[in-house]
Amino acid sequence: MSNIKLNFKLYLLTGVLILKLSPCCSQNDSIQVENLGIETENTDIQDQVQELIKTKIKINSKNKIDLMQTPLLNLIQINAIIDHIYNYGNISHPCELQQITELSMEDINTILPHIDFGVDFKTQIGLILKHEKLKHKLLIQETTKTKHSNGYGTDVSPNLRFQGSPFATKLRWESSIGRFINLTLNYGKDPGEKFEKGHLGFSCQIQCNNKIKQLIIGDFQASYGQGIILGSGINIGKSAAVMNTMRAGSRIRPFRSNSSTAHLTGMAINSQLTRNLRVLFFQSYTTVYADTFSKNHQTFFASENSNGLRRNEMELSSIKRIKSLQTGTSVEWSKANTSIAIACLLNKINSSKVYAQNESNNLFNTTFDSTLLPISIDFKTNRKNSLLFGELGSSNLLSGRGLILGMLNAVDRKTDLSILFRNYSNEFVNPMSGSLSESSKKSSETGLFLGLIRKTGKSSKLNAYFDWFTFNLPSYNMDWPTAGLECMSEIIFAKKNGPEIKMRTAFKNSSENEKGSQHLNRIESIQTSTLRLDFNFPFSKNYSLHSRIEIKNIRSQWGKPQSGYLIYHHLNGSIGHTIKFKLRGMVFNCPQYESRIYVYENDISNSFSIKAYQNSGSHFFLLLQTKLPKNIQIKLRFAHTKYHNLNVIGTGIDQIHSNVQNEIKIELGTSI
Repeated sequence: MSNIKLNFKLYLLTGVLILKLSPCCSQNDSIQVENLGIETENTDIQDQVQELIKTKIKINSKNKIDLMQTPLLNLIQINAIIDHIYNYGNISHPCELQQITELSMEDINTILPHIDFGVDFKTQIGLILKHEKLKHKLLIQETTKTKHSNGYGTDVSPNLRFQGSPFATKLRWESSIGRFINLTLNYGKDPGEKFEKGHLGFSCQIQCNNKIKQLIIGDFQASYGQGIILGSGINIGKSAAVMNTMRAGSRIRPFRSNSSTAHLTGMAINSQLTRNLRVLFFQSYTTVYADTFSKNHQTFFASENSNGLRRNEMELSSIKRIKSLQTGTSVEWSKANTSIAIACLLNKINSSKVYAQNESNNLFNTTFDSTLLPISIDFKTNRKNSLLFGELGSSNLLSGRGLILGMLNAVDRKTDLSILFRNYSNEFVNPMSGSLSESSKKSSETGLFLGLIRKTGKSSKLNAYFDWFTFNLPSYNMDWPTAGLECMSEIIFAKKNGPEIKMRTAFKNSSENEKGSQHLNRIESIQTSTLRLDFNFPFSKNYSLHSRIEIKNIRSQWGKPQSGYLIYHHLNGSIGHTIKFKLRGMVFNCPQYESRIYVYENDISNSFSIKAYQNSGSHFFLLLQTKLPKNIQIKLRFAHTKYHNLNVIGTGIDQIHSNVQNEIKIELGTSI
């Protein structure tokens, strides 16, 4: 405990010294994927990022809540835009933005491609008929490994032998008329699966500017408020960019990933009934692949089968298809600087009970009804340079409470602060929840998050956060109630078109069961500290070098200390105007699983990844991209990983008898 206090005092003292010694400009940070530190479905994140880029800023909206949907404007700039509209009327031309002193030319150039100056419905129809043309895009991706696993061998039993080819196939066909109508077809097949066993997805989106703002048929994602009762897909969690703590609010968006999970299928509509009243409604009826078991003439839904693999007879026979029904609606009233929304959701699975299993101890296994009716109320209100937001919800009518209260505050032009309090009661159980939490279970948890972005100089910035959390009941790998804290600080020195240097330090104190075979384990304290240095040097117009050193140390109360490190050099470049490449070489030494280090890697379209590196070895990848005539684009990625302490990779039917793993990906894309 003395070590914990000492480490916490050192972090607090460091933060105070930085704030006192540094002069200080406020800006919202963009989403940095490699800050997440989570395992996630990567194509889902890219879809969300692309959706964020496509979202237009309604510059003439007098509602600050609408303008807060984009991370490209801070609160001071939003207030200045609304004051300008109040004094001079609607902004009808980009040149008028130069009259707003809070917007620099750099700011205007950044937001200009994302501005909607307001177009009525008749004008939109005219644009569709006269100017917009039907456009098509086709994307074909193939992935394979040079060494195949045991499942492809002839010596494995017939019920375990893979039936399909070792290639992973992804296909996407997209047709659109401007941004008004979009039709997308997706197909994906995993390695070892037969072609006909792959997943086929469909999404059609129509966008208007009248009462029906948005209509989606097929695969989609939906979210309400801060995600307490509904947040489908992947939701960004804690990161250096503290503004990511607030969810975007009630919205629907197409789901274009090849994943067979994490989405809803049916119909969703976003309607603006009056100037101040908006209604969002959806209905989804999907098939969930699940693990089930029967007990006392009841069927229990144990967990979702997230891998969805259908490669051999055993996997095909073990998959249980569970029908899942979700219907929800949200009614939002907004005026001036305030919005209030009431939401209700019906979540029903055709199983008698849902079984929430604690893998570490059977004493704490629980069941809950497979039909849930969560309700919530959320609000947002803007006061000067502060945005207050929150949501109060239940997991089933009035039982099981979840609460989030937060504030984003632009203290001045150089400082942004965020505060978020969360509390989930012991009875709160909602598998559709996507709100901020330390545990993915989102139950029996209380936490307080404090975040800071501060411009400490013309070329320097500080990102930092502190998060304290407690768990009132036992959970995964914890047989007793526990508490913990996490803090991170990152200093960034960057010059425009010049070098960039980042230094990050992080500390986390958490608890888990002592390693052993006791029926009820003792809880031991785990301290994890991380140091990361990033150097990015653009040494010419076409070439830049990015280097990283990351060190991770883990100390436990009774276990042995663990440590790991990772070093890489990454070269970005282009040859002429047609060929671009990314080249990375890396060495890593993370002997234990707990000391693994996550690294973001570039990949072919819709397939970037965050990989966890463990054991000892080296890694290399080359990504080539070229454009050919007639709008044809080709991407090729080759990755090579060699382990120094392993002779086999993987286990069971996925085991490869080698210490080397090579992966080849090829992509062909064209637009008509």
